[in-house]
Amino acid sequence: MNSQRTRPWYRLHWVTWLMVGIVGSTLIYSQFQGQTDGFESSFGWELSTGYGWPVKQLTVTEFGSYELPLLGHPNPSFTYQWNWFAIVVAAAVSLVLLCSTAWVLECWPRSPNRLQFSLRSLLIVSTVIGILLAALSQLEAFQVGSLLLNLDFAPPIRWPLLFGLACAMYASAWLASEVLLRWFTSRSHA
Repeated sequence: MNSQRTRPWYRLHWVTWLMVGIVGSTLIYSQFQGQTDGFESSFGWELSTGYGWPVKQLTVTEFGSYELPLLGHPNPSFTYQWNWFAIVVAAAVSLVLLCSTAWVLECWPRSPNRLQFSLRSLLIVSTVIGILLAALSQLEAFQVGSLLLNLDFAPPIRWPLLFGLACAMYASAWLASEVLLRWFTSRSHA
């Protein structure tokens, strides 16, 4: 009988639960951080606040006019605009970040040689670090079609999202290298 017991895939380690919880709570917190801009004129104001990460899913606009001598003080008005496609994109990004974080953190403790790195994994890790460093210096907000992506990782509260993004990049690079290795070995045997 095998002395080393293996865990079923659905039983996650406590470190995995902790990091998935941190990344998930950061995702939820980032959804509720609003970004406000607006303008003020001589008769009124308009204040627009966008909510969501990495894309703006809800826009709340507050507008009103100033107190005029004959009209009195009017109450402000609010409008809400939902972007349903952005909600789907944000849900997909959140799912990818959470699943890849769990996958990367579960593959490491389950591997037989936890403290050894293969050449392929070192290449993938160095590529991910290089891409993240280049992306952090360049990306802030950009438009893709009708979606305004806001990839601002400057506040320290969003650093766990950077870890989730690194896990997603590592998982996709590992999957691509695995597919390429299998394709090359099947081609060389044929």
